[in-house]
Amino acid sequence: MCGEANAPGGGGRLSRRTRQAVATTANASPAARWVLPLLLCAIGLAVFVTATLRLNLFMVDDVFISLRYGRHWLAGLGLVYNPGERVEGYTNFLWTVLAAPSVIAPIGVFPYLRLLNGAFALLAAWQAGVLLARLQLLAAWRPAAPGTRAEPVWMALGAAMFLCTPAVLVSNAEGLETMLFTLLLLVGVNRLLADRDGSPVPPAGIALAALAMTRPDGVSFVLWSIAAAWGLGRPRDYVVRLAATALGLWGSYWIARWAWYGQPLPNTFYAKGAANAMLLARGGRELAVFAIVIGGPVLLLALLPLLGKARRLAIALWALIAIRVAFELWSGGPTLGRFRFLVPIVPIVQALLITGAVSRTRRPATKLAVAFVAAAFALVPGWLAYPSAERSALAYGVGLHTAHRKLGVDLLQHTTPQAVLAMDDAGFAPLLCDRVNVDMLGLNDLHMAHLPGRFETRVDVDYLLGRHPDIVVLLGAVPRPHLAQDFLLRPHAAIFASPAFRAAYGFSRSYAFHAGYHLLVFRRHGSALADSTFWGGEGAVEAAD
Repeated sequence: MCGEANAPGGGGRLSRRTRQAVATTANASPAARWVLPLLLCAIGLAVFVTATLRLNLFMVDDVFISLRYGRHWLAGLGLVYNPGERVEGYTNFLWTVLAAPSVIAPIGVFPYLRLLNGAFALLAAWQAGVLLARLQLLAAWRPAAPGTRAEPVWMALGAAMFLCTPAVLVSNAEGLETMLFTLLLLVGVNRLLADRDGSPVPPAGIALAALAMTRPDGVSFVLWSIAAAWGLGRPRDYVVRLAATALGLWGSYWIARWAWYGQPLPNTFYAKGAANAMLLARGGRELAVFAIVIGGPVLLLALLPLLGKARRLAIALWALIAIRVAFELWSGGPTLGRFRFLVPIVPIVQALLITGAVSRTRRPATKLAVAFVAAAFALVPGWLAYPSAERSALAYGVGLHTAHRKLGVDLLQHTTPQAVLAMDDAGFAPLLCDRVNVDMLGLNDLHMAHLPGRFETRVDVDYLLGRHPDIVVLLGAVPRPHLAQDFLLRPHAAIFASPAFRAAYGFSRSYAFHAGYHLLVFRRHGSALADSTFWGGEGAVEAAD
């Protein structure tokens, strides 16, 4: 994490200040050069490990959707949610494949994913340091001296700043593909700057193809890399080879997944939609909060490199940031928040911020002092908000275990393997019980995803009843429903209000996620696959108002 980065570019006559700076570096003792970098790395690691341990119980329900696909893939059934149903209800292919062994790992799912994501986060921190160090060289000298290496303190500062960012800590703990996505993005950017023109298969192209296979929106960065390579003056032959590598690898994967699932885009896109007014507003609100917690007014310093010697690179990096911001607005951001789509650009913003902060200073000691002050001011807003974010994450983790995990275990023990479940929180409980599950929100159900209307408002009661689920789980604001308004989602209220549903199902029991969030379990009358002695008798559901 605290290694060195070579400066790209050719030779040239060096200024007097440059020669002095190089001489000072050369004459510094190895111990003096490495004490501060090692201290920064130690601080970053301590903060990261402490936060990871404190958030150990936290992991979002969507993680377990991907693991259900992974379990079926390892069992030879293919990447499917329900056996025999080819529906792409995940949007993180490469992460799903890498995380799949957790379901059979002797150490268990949570430790496996913690180690996997932790490794990706530490590697991403190293790449964040490489990017900051490279920006320091490009901003300080033009052209750079052949073989000039960045001071290790810049790599250490970039890595430590990333590891000490609260949004990164929470995103790492939630267990999804964000750390892998961030790592591959940084590798792609760094290799784009460092790849030798004669490489037959540019490593940047491989990294960016893997990025697009981690999340489908990653293909936007493939297109960005081609334009950026051209704008940064790379030879035409390199640009062609970069495009051929990235698009060739990703295109082969995309054709294969289209052939398997029968849709050009993931099923989640058809279920959730994009670019409507509601999503635009939601994405804008999250973007505004994100800007505050990763620096607030200090972020203005990140604009200064646009005026400096490395302006072409700064323009390219700001174009990358703009692409991600546009995706956040277009998609509305993740449903559960927590900046999942925006965290990958954090180290890029931070590298520009530090580079901008020191862009008007010349003395090495002054540069470091200014950089540390800028880093501290950028981190403060996030840490002021962190206690609340940590409490929210831990409360979510507790609720997931007391409600979803308990329900999953009970379903495994009190239903037969042939039983059919209908449940929208489609991760933890369905993974644990391993029963066929009808996802009424449509993320993992082809029919529900293509119903007209907006996400979380669509419902087809006839289709649901036609699947004959033995157990239906609805989301309620109260532990026992009586009225339609007792439900958290409009489709669930409509299901509860349906005479056909009331005739066929009886309320059984509830599991409390928290005081205003309950998993309400209904059992189909006469089902031989769901234990009537556990799931309740044949009482009728109370009529909806």
